[in-house]
Amino acid sequence: ARCRNGLSSPYYQPIATLAALNDFESLPKEGKPWGTRFQTGGQYLAGTLPRGGEGKVEFFGTALFRDGEMVGELNGDETRFLLMVRGEFERGFFTVEDPKQPDLIIPLDVRALRKPRIKVILRENKTLIDVNVWLDLDLLAVQSKLRYEQQPLKGLLEEKFQTIVRTGIEDVIRNCQSLNVDVFMFGNHTTKDFLTVPAAENFNWNERFQNAEITVEVKAAIRRTGRQIVL
Repeated sequence: ARCRNGLSSPYYQPIATLAALNDFESLPKEGKPWGTRFQTGGQYLAGTLPRGGEGKVEFFGTALFRDGEMVGELNGDETRFLLMVRGEFERGFFTVEDPKQPDLIIPLDVRALRKPRIKVILRENKTLIDVNVWLDLDLLAVQSKLRYEQQPLKGLLEEKFQTIVRTGIEDVIRNCQSLNVDVFMFGNHTTKDFLTVPAAENFNWNERFQNAEITVEVKAAIRRTGRQIVL
């Protein structure tokens, strides 16, 4: 329903789950085994996942629309950053490089602590948007066996993850600004600045979004660390 409404909304553009057929050509048949270098697993688009099997239909990523036409795509990672800003991200598993030993990984169970706070300030010649995202992290495993459940390593890992998410959100926003598609629904936060519905609908939000100055702040805290077994 939201996708259908977005087709005619003056405040935001619609999205849909990206679907495609996989011809299984993305699965390497030669060279180094898959997984020998760090990958998030979410850097793919539908139809390009490195896998085999019988079912060729894939649903992965997000399609972006403007004026009823598809104008862009987001991969799996970018889709999660989009959902964080829209307040639709609830829980997901992330894998990050160990800050002290980048050849090893740290898996995290990530939950939204609360809905994001979006503040839109309309000025005569400038639009400012502040985005604040809060996340809870569960430490699932530490290959290096370093004590990331304790300071100062705990703070180091939190800061690294905050940077990953903030940079990811900023990159997705810039991409969408270049396509002139507000799929974050920022425009909905401007309606309070107008006395009537026609005034809000006649306001050229799309142009404002494309040139808006957007600041992103992410707060992530490790809440649970599980039980570490040292052999």
